[in-house]
Amino acid sequence: MGVSFAQPWFLLLLIPGVLLLAARSGKRRFPPGARRLILGVRALIILLLVLALAQPHLVVKVKGRSIVYLLDQSRSVEGDYSSWIGDSLKAMDSRDRAAVMGFGRDTSLLKPFSMDQLPALASSADAEFTDLAGSLESAYSLLPGSGGRIVLISDGLENIGDALGLGEMLAAAGVPVDVVPVPVKEKLDAAVSNISLPKNTWPGQQVVAEVTVEATAATTAELTVFFGGNLAWRQQLEISPGVQSFSVPLIVGGQGLQRVRATLDPVADSEVRNNSIEGLTFVQAPPR
Repeated sequence: MGVSFAQPWFLLLLIPGVLLLAARSGKRRFPPGARRLILGVRALIILLLVLALAQPHLVVKVKGRSIVYLLDQSRSVEGDYSSWIGDSLKAMDSRDRAAVMGFGRDTSLLKPFSMDQLPALASSADAEFTDLAGSLESAYSLLPGSGGRIVLISDGLENIGDALGLGEMLAAAGVPVDVVPVPVKEKLDAAVSNISLPKNTWPGQQVVAEVTVEATAATTAELTVFFGGNLAWRQQLEISPGVQSFSVPLIVGGQGLQRVRATLDPVADSEVRNNSIEGLTFVQAPPR
């Protein structure tokens, strides 16, 4: 057992602390007996403050290796990897110990080091996001001072954080990260990513709304635009892979703030939640 510091550079503050005590020894203000007690209390306060800044923690030497399995449980990962993790746990040395964590936006502990059997790997993490950096940081905090490693099971499609920067920090700390790549299946997805129209309009004015569509593959889709809740435009389109924009002519109606909604209906789509987008325009009253 030993002591380690998360911020060891703060220990250098002990040097100016000792100098301050020497300069403020109170030889003239306090009698000799009281002066020793006062200096001792001051020295203890400075020591405790510096230790609090340095963040000490006990390091317990563990026989064998400590391994943290990080399982990507975001929506982009398909398949059950509990059997793979279970087989890996069975192949471990008897002196080794393992923990399992699942992550999406957040990271949750699914199996602590103290648990022998692998439980059901159900996670409450937000599956819409993949925070690789946050999960690696959580796994690192779970490892002892030395002799640990991380096994990452993921497709690598992060949309939060900087996993590369965290990986460099782990490499500098001597913590190896083994990656089990999850195959990424290409899915047909078409989405409406933006709608652009004038912010201020007049009743009866003809304007053009620019609707931006993104697709991973060529497909056919019906694009529908509603102005203030009423059908304003509908057309069958041939969508090409990549990003493209469509100009939609509209006749302005109503008054005040009006909502314009564009909806895309592809013949085949893997994600329907990104098939609609809304914009706003302020219809000014006609001049009198």
